[in-house]
Amino acid sequence: MYHLYAPAKFSGAEPGSLEAAFFAMKTMLLEWTWSPYAIYTVATLTFAFVFYNMKAKYSIGSALIPLFGEKVTKYNTIIDVVCLFALVAGMAASLGTGTLTIGGGIERVFGIKSAPLSWGVIITVIVITFVISSISGVMKGIRILSDINAKVYMVLLVFLLIFGPTAFMLNFTMESLGAYISDFFRMSLYTGEIMGDSWAKSWPIFYWCNWLAWTPITAVFLGKILRGYTIREAIICNFVIPSVFATIWMGLFSTAAIYYELNGFGFYDIMLQKGSESVVYAVFDQLPLAIIVIPFYLFIVFISFVTASDSNTNAMAGLCTEGITQEEQESPAWLKAVWGVSIALMTWILISFAGIDGIKAASNLGGFPNMFLVICMAAGLLKIAKNPRKYYQYKEDYDEKGNPIKSERLPIEETE
Repeated sequence: MYHLYAPAKFSGAEPGSLEAAFFAMKTMLLEWTWSPYAIYTVATLTFAFVFYNMKAKYSIGSALIPLFGEKVTKYNTIIDVVCLFALVAGMAASLGTGTLTIGGGIERVFGIKSAPLSWGVIITVIVITFVISSISGVMKGIRILSDINAKVYMVLLVFLLIFGPTAFMLNFTMESLGAYISDFFRMSLYTGEIMGDSWAKSWPIFYWCNWLAWTPITAVFLGKILRGYTIREAIICNFVIPSVFATIWMGLFSTAAIYYELNGFGFYDIMLQKGSESVVYAVFDQLPLAIIVIPFYLFIVFISFVTASDSNTNAMAGLCTEGITQEEQESPAWLKAVWGVSIALMTWILISFAGIDGIKAASNLGGFPNMFLVICMAAGLLKIAKNPRKYYQYKEDYDEKGNPIKSERLPIEETE
């Protein structure tokens, strides 16, 4: 709705026009599909290779070894602290957005006003749930939540496809995908400076900062669970499949919202009066069984944020723990709880006193320092790809009988 009625100046589209609808769809695909998962995947591959194949220390700073050599490891603690700070800001922004969405749904279903008090309760429940899940063990808790999450998303998507404006959604999604591919580079690099347009800072740059704030810690978690996978499998699992699903999800839900808005259902007015979190429930009101679907959707949003917070809290606690190895990857339960409570408090303060503007400021604050780190990780991955054997050399790992013995990674300089 924002992009439909306030398009960027370079689009040349009139607010609320059909051209603006195309622009809105291209922007949704830009901000939420292939680019974010590409950022995550590059960082994930770098960390996974360094941790498992180079047997470096469990630290984000270790991912810079391919680019700068062994000497960079003396700064591991500083790099980890910066990334932890950035993620707390990024998670507070994302958790704040999710809290507002859930708060809007509770107000819609139960009539409980979406306000700081209800937000505090929502955040507390989310944090308690993901801390319990995290304490239960990284693979056990997250596997259960992810399995539930995926199935519920599929059911909701199929429901919309069957009962929504199916032909319009499918056709407009395909057309929008073509327009997105055609204008990908122009939209990705647009800053609005020459036109004096602040749109890019408010939207795509805000999202880039948010993705970047999450990237290093997400890379640690995703990289940690990639043991035994090939690089090709890792790219398929972390980039291709999520991007395709996100394209379908964003395509169908966004085109449905545009269809109803262009046909006079007044979604934009609802957004202005009740907040952006109210629009998705207005979409569900146009479908059968809304009284069942809306609580169903609230559940899926809740589980989504629990799953994301669970994985990242585990990774954050791991960075604060000495002795994390390939065999022993669990950190103390109390440390996970400390991080969960810290993020909860920051989120509540952020949305209660600063609202949407506070969420955007937190994302920008978290993403900026990580931008340089991710660029260095990408450069390191290119170096690895150019000559992987240079970084994949060890002293003997096995004795003559094939039994594993303690190995010691050779410094990069000795492998050249």
